[in-house]
Amino acid sequence: MSPRLSRRDFLASSALAALFAASHPGAAARSPSLPWRNWSGALVCQPQGRFSPSSEAELAEFFAASSGPVRPVGAGHSFSPLVPTDGHLVVLDRLSGLLSHDSAALQATFGAGTRLGDMGAPLEAVGQAMLNLPDIDRQTLAGATATATHGTGIGFTCLSAYVQQLRLVTPRGEVLDIGPGHELFDAARVSLGALGVVTRMTLQNRTPYRLKARNWVAPIEEGELGARGAVELVQHLGELGPRLLVLKSAGQEDRNVDVADEDRQAPRLRERRIELEGGEEV
Repeated sequence: MSPRLSRRDFLASSALAALFAASHPGAAARSPSLPWRNWSGALVCQPQGRFSPSSEAELAEFFAASSGPVRPVGAGHSFSPLVPTDGHLVVLDRLSGLLSHDSAALQATFGAGTRLGDMGAPLEAVGQAMLNLPDIDRQTLAGATATATHGTGIGFTCLSAYVQQLRLVTPRGEVLDIGPGHELFDAARVSLGALGVVTRMTLQNRTPYRLKARNWVAPIEEGELGARGAVELVQHLGELGPRLLVLKSAGQEDRNVDVADEDRQAPRLRERRIELEGGEEV
């Protein structure tokens, strides 16, 4: 059993690794063997080490010189046992940011280690916006697409379907540019980290827009929502547009109530309406 690492030792080791990376910007960062845990703490492993390349060339060199298991790791948000290994972890945090964009096609290329929550501002600056997002945005782009992370709405695909092109560094150190028509394209978009390490992705986007959310409380009879109401909700959320999207029980009128009166009017259903601001793209 591996010795327990104190929080102080963990932070000190992490700080040393970060200091090395900052003082050697052109060098790949290697950190000592520290425990890895996913976001929930349910998955734990003690990898041999971590490698954080600053370029695709460094990653290819690492593959050529290393042996044993290698697993790419993102934010650790997945509950599936994809990452745990006693080999090396590859961290893509240094391969991030907006790399290029196509204004006419509304496409943009990002480093695969970019966090979803960090993509909105640079996309807006070039007149683009993502088509859909999950409710948590701290995943890396590579991790979210490799695990087919979904967004909101029955009319939307998972994030992987918006990938138009990607670059993959294989375990042999080959650098492959993969797009539609390539035999690995669909597999690489949802690879689970099994084909190698994706280093960059080109996404299909849309023009910028704003969503307005209205929240209030309305009473319903217990159990009235039922299957029909639940299906209604999913269908509505998948049809984002100028009209209001309403969660309500089947056959019941919308009713506004005083939220302060909530405790005296149970049971209730908290409703949410979403609309494009002004009914148009802005």
